[in-house]
Amino acid sequence: ERFRAVIAELDERGFMAVRPGMTADEAAQEAGLAVPDLASELPRAAALFDAAYYGGHEASRDDDRRLRALETAIRDSSRPRLTADSSR
Repeated sequence: ERFRAVIAELDERGFMAVRPGMTADEAAQEAGLAVPDLASELPRAAALFDAAYYGGHEASRDDDRRLRALETAIRDSSRPRLTADSSR
């Protein structure tokens, strides 16, 4: 659920536009365009989400720590940059 919270935060703050049916990978890719400093961490977060949500993988403490740090970094990001695909 942390990954969803990260993406929702980006959507609410105008960094990206979430679309119905958007996959975690698609969300991570679009978010990475909007927040380039976090572009390398977002695909990892999407993979963790997929593993937990679809694969039944239990997140480790390190996974949780990593996602909490990502949440904090997103909250601290100040410049929304909508991508060209955000208008869809």
